[in-house]
Amino acid sequence: MPDELPIRVGLVLPDLAGGGAQRVFIDLAHGLLERSVAVDIVLLHGDGPLRATVSPKARVVVLGGNHMSTSVPRLVAYLRRERPDGLITALHHVNLASVLATRSVRPRIPLVVTHHNTLSVSLTHPRSRRQRLVPLMGRLLYPLADHVVAVSERAADDLAAVMGLRRRRIDVVNNAVDVDRLAAGSAEPLEHQWLTPAKRSHVILAAGRLSDQKDFGTLIRAVALLPEDFRLIVLGEGEGRSQLEELADQLGVGARVDLHGFVPNPYPYFRAADVFVLSSRWEGLPTVLIEALALGTRTVATDIRSGPREILAGGRWGRLVPERNPAAMADAIQASINEEEPDGRAASQPYDHRAVASRYLELLGRRTPPPESSEPAIRRP
Repeated sequence: MPDELPIRVGLVLPDLAGGGAQRVFIDLAHGLLERSVAVDIVLLHGDGPLRATVSPKARVVVLGGNHMSTSVPRLVAYLRRERPDGLITALHHVNLASVLATRSVRPRIPLVVTHHNTLSVSLTHPRSRRQRLVPLMGRLLYPLADHVVAVSERAADDLAAVMGLRRRRIDVVNNAVDVDRLAAGSAEPLEHQWLTPAKRSHVILAAGRLSDQKDFGTLIRAVALLPEDFRLIVLGEGEGRSQLEELADQLGVGARVDLHGFVPNPYPYFRAADVFVLSSRWEGLPTVLIEALALGTRTVATDIRSGPREILAGGRWGRLVPERNPAAMADAIQASINEEEPDGRAASQPYDHRAVASRYLELLGRRTPPPESSEPAIRRP
């Protein structure tokens, strides 16, 4: 498509469920739209509760098909029909399907595949047998993509080792965060008995899938070590709910722990909570931690292989604690309560959605001037 015509970029996801990659791509879509780029959010199947947060200026395209084998021909049909100027994809099976689809279309459409996790650790906790094939399929197909992106430096190092890719072949592009959207969302009314203006307790907030990765069990054990005026709200749903409820009851803190479930707009909770805690055992670049900082919430995070140390600048913006250590986590939570709130704008500046959008356009061969107020969101080794 000639440069003088509008650029169209497809963002390919499995769905618009409440995952971190989905939220990142919604903010990336906002950044692209603000760079005068037309955006298709292309879903392999379903829709999801985050649909309401997508800008009305973006087009949502649902291909249908529940597996990669059925998604590839549908994605090929979309590419031939719409001829976008480039694709940006997230999550491994979507990345693989997109490599196969773009290789089936002439002239070929530029493709950027992105990884949002620490692959070596996540592969030790596979959720399906197919996940064990990730390294093999990635080694075969990722070299066929125009660019491979990881969301943090350590995640890039890890991806190179697991996939057998050359490290210089992997670009690092931070997750996109639209701070203005977060601020608007945080201003919406909030009704929770622990988060009233007259609240008499300290409220800890956590968010994410109730799964082994997020390790909310360690956080619940930390709550049990804190004074009785500390309470915990966890936003998210997942297969670990019953075990976490049982653990809270066993530790005698069932009345102080609210596994609140998934909420489409978690940001009023960030605004009202005293401290946000990320207890994960592995991450790539946890957007939820960036969002908490952007809203000026005190933070405590596990010092895992990638993500939190980079986001918190080694402890400048929040406290880092060893993983799976309830006592250290409890001490950090209690100490953080009386600390000043972080400067949200400064802490979140490297993740500005407009700067991130500009960097992706550069990877796709479409350059636009970066916003003057934003720091570079892409770093090369």
